[in-house]
Amino acid sequence: MKKQTEDFEKDIVSFDQAIELATLGFDKQTVCGYDIADRQLYLCQVDEDGIYMPQKDLAAPTKGQVFRWFREKYDAHIHPSRLMRNIYVVRYGDWDSEAFKTYEEAENACIDKLIELAKQQDK
Repeated sequence: MKKQTEDFEKDIVSFDQAIELATLGFDKQTVCGYDIADRQLYLCQVDEDGIYMPQKDLAAPTKGQVFRWFREKYDAHIHPSRLMRNIYVVRYGDWDSEAFKTYEEAENACIDKLIELAKQQDK
């Protein structure tokens, strides 16, 4: 069960990324949330009215939702690239990230870069 939870959590943005996304205006419904008080990830309640998440908590989108949101809102198309086996980077224009050993690490760096670019564009 723990392995399944860890695998699922790889698909969700970090707490810090979720905060940054909220400040940028991310307002899509998510199936997970972060409890603001203890930064813990939880599954939202689903009932006949749809997904319920307490207003005081923070939406925890999947990475797929985040990439789609950046494409729709900012027309930003950045994804990790595989250089060779177990080496990934993020490229944007003439900027390259450091090398990462896992795709998930590169995805996180990609989301961080998208957040940075969005903040610059919103100024």
